[in-house]
Amino acid sequence: MAPRESQAAVSSTTNSSSRPVDQPVNDARICRIVDYCLWGLLFVCGFVVLSTCQLYFMGRYSSPKFQISSFSVSPFNTSSFPSSLLDSDWKITFLVQNPTGWYPTPTSYGQFEVSLLYSGVPISSASVSPFHDLHMEEEGVVGASMATLPVDNNIVISNIYYDASKDGTVNFTVAVNGTVRWLKLRPFRGDWHHMTVSCNNVMVGFYGINSGGRGALVGGPAECKAHVKIGFWEFPYADIMSPFVSLVAILWKALAISSLDARARAVWDVEKTLGVDYDGEEEDAIRRIAQMEEIDGERYRAMLALD
Repeated sequence: MAPRESQAAVSSTTNSSSRPVDQPVNDARICRIVDYCLWGLLFVCGFVVLSTCQLYFMGRYSSPKFQISSFSVSPFNTSSFPSSLLDSDWKITFLVQNPTGWYPTPTSYGQFEVSLLYSGVPISSASVSPFHDLHMEEEGVVGASMATLPVDNNIVISNIYYDASKDGTVNFTVAVNGTVRWLKLRPFRGDWHHMTVSCNNVMVGFYGINSGGRGALVGGPAECKAHVKIGFWEFPYADIMSPFVSLVAILWKALAISSLDARARAVWDVEKTLGVDYDGEEEDAIRRIAQMEEIDGERYRAMLALD
């Protein structure tokens, strides 16, 4: 009888120990998890805010400066007046200055389309060839020569003659559409960005307009405002929320090309050690790596910062 009683006691003990027992809630552990989540969220928000501020100041103070240094007009052909053809030649010279502010960087400029307007009506237009590698804080001179377009608006022609004969000056607007890229400004290096330049209230003085007199810029150089669009963000005037949209794309691209850039630098260093000379051009190594990995043309140009 004793062995059976001991077995029953063991069985009852085992059954009682296998019953689920309510575990106490670990409040300290839950608080730590919540704290970690809050700190992580705060870190992400801080990173986004700091990156956005950096992006804003880099773009805002890396915009080039434009001004019209000279503006000349050949004598009008008044024989056809008051027809709808304003026959004359226009020459505009721009002084382009690279950024001198927070982050100066070498800059390349693509082809420009220069338009001359009077009261919103196009008077003339011309294309300007691209110019490259304007170094930090340097200035460049860009000239645009254009002939008058046929203006099918006698009122505009009459107003130009009226303003010129009244006080000797005519108020024009000069608009520029083109592209710009920064050569050493990460993460924008190598990307072409759309740029618009607006030069308002360009005062041109005419002398002897009724007898076909010439015109020239009066009042000194005319200041212009350049607007560079990066993604959805346009500098210097930008929407508040749009940086967060474009920031994701910019950060993604920077992460995507970082590994390729590192491998290219390694190849470049090895070839220099072995005595391979290619005029010190790091881009040659980047080109070879890119070709081996069969990278598409658009991404290839973005990585090389070359055409």
